Parts: sequence; C-alpha cells; structure tokens
Amino acid sequence: LRDRQWSEPAGEAASPIDRARFRRELLDALAREYPRWRLERVSHRSDREHSFSAWYTRGWARQGGTAWAFLGLREDENPAAADAVLAFGLIWLDWLRNRAERITVSGLKLFLPPAAVEVTAHRAAYLDPRAIRVEIWNASSLTSSSPPARVDLGDYGNVQTRLVPRHERQALVDRHRNLVRDLLGDLGDGLDMVPDASGRALSLRVLGLEFAHIEGDLAPRVGGVSRVRRARHQTAQRAQPGSVSRVVSPAG
Repeated sequence: LRDRQWSEPAGEAASPIDRARFRRELLDALAREYPRWRLERVSHRSDREHSFSAWYTRGWARQGGTAWAFLGLREDENPAAADAVLAFGLIWLDWLRNRAERITVSGLKLFLPPAAVEVTAHRAAYLDPRAIRVEIWNASSLTSSSPPARVDLGDYGNVQTRLVPRHERQALVDRHRNLVRDLLGDLGDGLDMVPDASGRALSLRVLGLEFAHIEGDLAPRVGGVSRVRRARHQTAQRAQPGSVSRVVSPAG
C-alpha cells in the first residue's frame, strides 16, 4: 500500500471540520450501540509510516481482555477511499493485534456509506473467518432513530447470475413451422418442436420422445425422414385420421 498513490487530488481534500464532525457522530453511534465497551485509540490523523489514512476514523472498542477494531468512512470522502477501506481496515487490525498485550482483538467492524458496502462485502466474503472476523455495517445514518445496520456477508461473494430468455430459439421454431407442416400436414399441430441449447437444431417429439429433427437454417436438413413419410402414408390410409401418438411410433 505504501507504493500506491492514495493521496487526495489537489483541490479535493476533505475539510478537517467535516472529518471531525463525522468522528463525533460515529463515536456517539458506537457509544449508543455498545454502551459497555470503551472506545479507545480513536484517531483520523494520517500516519504514512504505518499506512494509516486520514480518510477513515479508526479505533478499537475494549471490554476487559477483549477488543475489536473499527474503521468508519464518511460518505463524502474521496471515491478511492471506498475502494481501499478493507485493505486499510486489515492493516489497522494487524497493527492493533501486534501491540495488544494480554488483550484479544477478535475482529474488525467497518462502518461504511451505502456506496462502499457492496464492493467491500464481496471482498470480505472471501476472507477466512477462522483467521479474521469482519463485520460490515451500513452507516447511511448514525442517528439514534436510524442506527447502522449489519450487512449479511452470506448474500455476497458469488457472481450474480440471471437467465436471459432465448428469443432466437423461439424464432427458430417459427421459421421451421411451415416446413414441419409441409412434411406432416395437420399432424404437425400435435407435435412438440423443441430447440436444442445451441438454437441451431429443432427436435420433433411425440409425448416427449424424438422421432425426427431439423438441423440448419437457410438449408435445413431433416433427420428421420423415413419415419415422417411413413407417418403421412399411414395417415392417408386411414378413413378417420388418428392422433399423432397413434400414427407416429417413436420406436419406429
């Protein structure tokens, strides 16, 4: 981290008054939520020797021989602060653990604005909980009427997926519908036409069993033609045409 440029762009440095105000608001919120814990080592001063940034209010909450580190981020800080908050939080936790005598620093709590929650939660979800316990709190408000809300890391860590409708598969069915009618006549009305996963072939099925298939688009090739022709011939010989399930034998 020391090799990276985490400094604020010229003209965009946050006001010390704003950071001091956020520090007071965060400490007040923590005191309300954790009244039996002592808030110590609190600072928002920069310390480049130890890679502590003025972007964050840092400290620990201690009760007897147990403590946990915390880091708070103001909503109007530089956008780079949201991207780096987990790294700086882990540095702060490591620093405390290395200097805490007879005190167990159990984990890290991050109090973040909504814009920083998602990217940080996705990263924190991959940390080994046996080595470190990280909690993320949505600190969109630090008032007594709207305290920080804990984020469930179980909702993060996996790439979001969604199923997109395959419109081209339905288009394949529509394009070959006339071909199927030419081959089977009215029998085609009782068939299932199922596109394959590639969207380039069409399976003709009766009661779920394939008896013919069509491949290609511009110059389609029909497989199982003999069964199709036999089906039409059998239909023509019947005075009362039966259903497709009686005329076309899937095993034939």
